Amino acid sequence: ALSLGADAAKTHNNLGLVYYRKGRHEEAIVEYSRALTADPTNVEAHWNLSHALLHRGDFLRGWAEYEWRWKKPEFQALLRRYTAPRWDGGSLAGKRLLLWTEQGFGDMLHFLRYLPWIVAAGGRVILECDEALHRLVRGMEGIEDVVSKRGALPQHDCQIPLLSVPFVTGDSGSVQRWPGYLSAHPALREWWDARLREYSSRL
Repeated sequence: ALSLGADAAKTHNNLGLVYYRKGRHEEAIVEYSRALTADPTNVEAHWNLSHALLHRGDFLRGWAEYEWRWKKPEFQALLRRYTAPRWDGGSLAGKRLLLWTEQGFGDMLHFLRYLPWIVAAGGRVILECDEALHRLVRGMEGIEDVVSKRGALPQHDCQIPLLSVPFVTGDSGSVQRWPGYLSAHPALREWWDARLREYSSRL
């Protein structure tokens, strides 16, 4: 396609995807960069570049590129619900921050590791997430309230989607090494220990 003079941005982006899915991240980054040289506003190339950079461990550049997801129609639709100012990573002293989930359960559980960072900034956190995870996250230190994705939003001073927190806080990878931040309720742990004991040799 490139030799035939096809759309350079689209073609380099597609070639980057091929390399990325083969685990050849450095070559993927080169192709995504070539796509962006041809078209600096190519949303898909920025989006794909973010994944390759994050996979490589280039977190600062990766988080910045990941913010291009808000140019994608499916993400823009999510923003209509949230009208308060977006948190820019500064002091949250005396403020209530609405932290909302934008993607699946796995992403939410992974990125909740940033909650201690938010609490350290002085924030009082309201977490909006799927009801199926309310019981698990209610016990996390720093969460003042947990609300449903479909319910009315409580009063808050600012808001941010959960997966944008590492970008505004400038995480270069240090949070990836923080200790555990989720724990099961002791009674539930005991219940599962008893239930699974007979299978322990096979699990």
